[in-house]
Amino acid sequence: MIDDGNSAVREYSLGEFDGQPDIVRNDYGLLEKNIIINVGLPRVTHLSELPSEPWVGRDYAYQIPAYYWALRAMIKRKSINVTPEEILRTMSTSAPI
Repeated sequence: MIDDGNSAVREYSLGEFDGQPDIVRNDYGLLEKNIIINVGLPRVTHLSELPSEPWVGRDYAYQIPAYYWALRAMIKRKSINVTPEEILRTMSTSAPI
């Protein structure tokens, strides 16, 4: 997933892959497992506006922010084996996007 994300951000000139939901939408069935949700459905009237947060993209958003922070910790460590402490450290040390 990390390699696919890095490849996609290079292709779209987005800078650095940090777990954006629009980039990972096709990986590992995240949509089917409700890890990300589609928020950019065409012809849908939205009742409210989503906040501008790192876990909310143009077309997709993480179901809960914890998914974004866990993925970001995995990217930082370059491993899927991260601890809750590493996720909390990532949250507290990451600059706002």
